[in-house]
Amino acid sequence: MSDAPILQALERYIQSINHAEDISLAEALWLCDDTPSMIFPLGKENGWNNIKNNFYGAVMCGRFSSRNLQMISKPEIQLFENFALARFDWEFHAITRADSSERETRGRESQVYIKSDGAWKLLHVHYSQLK
Repeated sequence: MSDAPILQALERYIQSINHAEDISLAEALWLCDDTPSMIFPLGKENGWNNIKNNFYGAVMCGRFSSRNLQMISKPEIQLFENFALARFDWEFHAITRADSSERETRGRESQVYIKSDGAWKLLHVHYSQLK
């Protein structure tokens, strides 16, 4: 099995963060029901609507006027018949809405994808900042 579909999904994820105001990018990637989950430094979300409203809406769009997420390590991908695990390190550069200051963080992330109706969909994200 080729890991190319997961690499493409990771690129779509990065675009969904960098262009978070276009929620259709994220909706095309995530499993859009009550099953997906996300853990991040400001909290945890369960279900697509909570991820959409509280992570993409309140955090990514609400806190930052611009975002630039970049992978800084080659992703490690474990591919199985109906699910995949991806792990990578990243840098995030952003401009805050509150005072237009620059924000730079580094972190690590793991993502779980499942195959749903023949397409790979994002089921779970867990990320943390590197100190």
